[in-house]
Amino acid sequence: MEETACLPDVRAMVRAARERLAAMLAARNVPEGPVAAYLPSQHELTVLAGHWAKQVLDIEEQWHTSGTLGSAENRWHGYALDRLGQIAERVGEEAIRTAFAKLSPPPVIGAAIGATIAETG
Repeated sequence: MEETACLPDVRAMVRAARERLAAMLAARNVPEGPVAAYLPSQHELTVLAGHWAKQVLDIEEQWHTSGTLGSAENRWHGYALDRLGQIAERVGEEAIRTAFAKLSPPPVIGAAIGATIAETG
């Protein structure tokens, strides 16, 4: 059986598609993994914990509001939880709890704001 002329063209198309995908992911700053030569400080890890905690809360709020998540959000949610788990292994779970606590208003303030909004309409 002889090789058809279109086979090399298909391979070239696949190669070009992979290159476009890699460029698109790089442009969107999609996480590709840790940088091996850089060791973040404990403070930097707590700042990152705040970032990933916000990602988790934003996605969960969207899920609560719309009742559904797309596949991208579902994957991103899992990735964010994984990053938080890795950070917790290095700085402790208390840092993760603190990161979430900083993002959530205290219940008293939240209730006061809710009452004010209800009064002013």
